[in-house]
Amino acid sequence: MLALFTGVFVSYCFLQWYFQRPPLETTLTLLDKITTDYLYKYPSLSGLTQYFKSPVVFSVTPHPLMASFEGKTSVLGVVGPLNSHSQDALNAQPKVTQITDEASLKQALKSVEAGTTLIMQPGVYEINSAYIGVVKKGEPAKRITLMAENLGEVTIKLDAVDGFLVVAPYWTFKNLVIQGNCSNDSRCEHAFHIVGDSHHTEISNNILRNFNAAIKVNAANDKRPDNGLITNNAIFNDAPRNTNKPVTPIDIVAASDWTIARNFVADFAKSGGDYISYGAFAKGAGTNNTFEQNIIFCEWKHAGGKRIGISLGGGGTGARYCADGQCLTEQERSTIRNNIIGNCPLEVGLYVNQSKASEIYNNLIFNTRGIDLSGDQTTATLYNNIIDGRVVSKNGAQFRSENNISPVINALLNTPHSKSIYTNTSQADFTLRSMDLLEESGTTVTSSKDICGNELEAPPVIGPINYLSRQLCVAKFSNTLNHK
Repeated sequence: MLALFTGVFVSYCFLQWYFQRPPLETTLTLLDKITTDYLYKYPSLSGLTQYFKSPVVFSVTPHPLMASFEGKTSVLGVVGPLNSHSQDALNAQPKVTQITDEASLKQALKSVEAGTTLIMQPGVYEINSAYIGVVKKGEPAKRITLMAENLGEVTIKLDAVDGFLVVAPYWTFKNLVIQGNCSNDSRCEHAFHIVGDSHHTEISNNILRNFNAAIKVNAANDKRPDNGLITNNAIFNDAPRNTNKPVTPIDIVAASDWTIARNFVADFAKSGGDYISYGAFAKGAGTNNTFEQNIIFCEWKHAGGKRIGISLGGGGTGARYCADGQCLTEQERSTIRNNIIGNCPLEVGLYVNQSKASEIYNNLIFNTRGIDLSGDQTTATLYNNIIDGRVVSKNGAQFRSENNISPVINALLNTPHSKSIYTNTSQADFTLRSMDLLEESGTTVTSSKDICGNELEAPPVIGPINYLSRQLCVAKFSNTLNHK
């Protein structure tokens, strides 16, 4: 009888801890801290991780797929950079300026007129300065574009804090490979810093690597850079960032009506400070921001750290940085849909913090600790998702769940249910093991496309891929992203 009582009591304590533990961004456990400190001071003790499962033991392999990303063909079909020869677009532009070196780039940015396309000629451009100023204003019908004719022809190596510091509206940046080239990781902060009046900025079809927050968006001087688009980019780091500064490849604060779509984001670990990093977030009292059709791999070519996939609200925002000056809510009416988020073994795939009326649907969240919802301002609807890990609300958060595949027993045993659905998620093979998934009907959605760009059926298949469509892109995912 005593043994039975003890077993029940231990199980109860475990469940209470597992489902009610505080968020990792607010509490480093004593065990984590001890293990972390010792592993950094004494690397030979890394074998301790098999017992402590420390989040800060990093292993790194090269990025052999850069050649594929920089080639002339689309490697993921509809997600990440695409083959983009832009001659038709150039012919349609009344004004074209050719850029041949660093000096002509800076001069062109100072003098460019609305409606002009700036074409960077093939080559490597090395820039060593605090930032590259983008100050001339485009217009709704006369955007200003900085681009290469083909992805992979132009590489910009930045030894700079901000990279392109954009303070003017209606700019497009396209087909560029931008690489952080700083000896100190704390210096290479951003490839693009979108600030203040720089609304309607578009960042598309670029490769951004080795930055803390490759794309940073924030308000300034009571002006907000709303209505932006970040699409078909590949953003990743060759190694964990050795810095105390925030590490979040797509970092949006106090801005609204942004669409973040069809990007590949991976390997955004942080090996300094609190070791916490995010693939992407929107916070700071923004509204109507949408994350859709992205692939987020917390761990791709290297492992370790506390990597969170996507967040609405992040770890919170200081009042002076908020769009409303106080952040009553971090986000309102923002959406996360049709994404593949995975390989976040030590953290959650999604974190929703103080965000009202959030919609989260048709996502695959695999090999993660699930979803955390936190804060008394948080309300969310979750439907048609496939989730490895548990779904937990805390600190007053409320949510409604419909037609999600997230077996409790798998969450308790920490065994990914996605393995029984897909052929091999760890190698990005999302072909189905059986047709069982197609027998599940999801909640009907309006005006939405799956991660391959196909219209969702009514009612839709659960998850981010409409397997009933003839246009599937999953084979390209596996061929490109598998690095085993």
